[in-house]
Amino acid sequence: MALLMHSTNANTYTVAAIERLLHYQRHSLRYIELGHMCQVHDGLNLTNMTALETLKLNESTIFHTCAVKAASRLAAPKLKHFIIDFSTEDQHEADPMSDMQQTTSWLQQFVATKKAVLPKELHTLEEIELDFYPELRYGVTWESVRQPWQSLEQTRAKLESSGVRLNYPKPITDDEDWHRYLDGSWEPPESPDIMDEIDASDMMTWTIARVWPLSQSTATILPRRGSAEVSVFK
Repeated sequence: MALLMHSTNANTYTVAAIERLLHYQRHSLRYIELGHMCQVHDGLNLTNMTALETLKLNESTIFHTCAVKAASRLAAPKLKHFIIDFSTEDQHEADPMSDMQQTTSWLQQFVATKKAVLPKELHTLEEIELDFYPELRYGVTWESVRQPWQSLEQTRAKLESSGVRLNYPKPITDDEDWHRYLDGSWEPPESPDIMDEIDASDMMTWTIARVWPLSQSTATILPRRGSAEVSVFK
């Protein structure tokens, strides 16, 4: 079940309303996806979702809930895969780069609490996935962009020691480009005029989601809506 609430109507979807809707299928739903919600309070209680294996929540829903409370309230007995989505549907995407340290701290506390507080039969979580587009925004330095992945790499190691995998998008720079940038030897590669590849009628609906500097990568144009992906050049 996927409930992708339009952001402008998010105020009408309370936690209590969603829980009532899910209650009737608590023994059959294996996948739940919930979009942006404003009235989160103590977070969703999914402990009665006995068949739930994959849960996808918007970051606005999950990170407004204390990690300790979330660990107990999201303890569905068969939950294996937990996805945190940073998009807000047809609106802007939340910027995961700006507060990645807070995100990783929350994840560490969430997993640690599950292991320490919940009974062993509820230690079913195998994977946490962060879903966002790695993007170099205007005015952002390479130093600030690199730091979030360093924090993610450290957190991944800590979570793996607790038996939970952490997956996230690859960095927009590799180590070789990063060190070349630091010593001043990096130069951006020549790129074709990608605007020649885009029809004028699409100009208002397409945005560049990955930008240089990249190493032997593909400049990709992603639609603001939908999930299609068009590789313009390699």
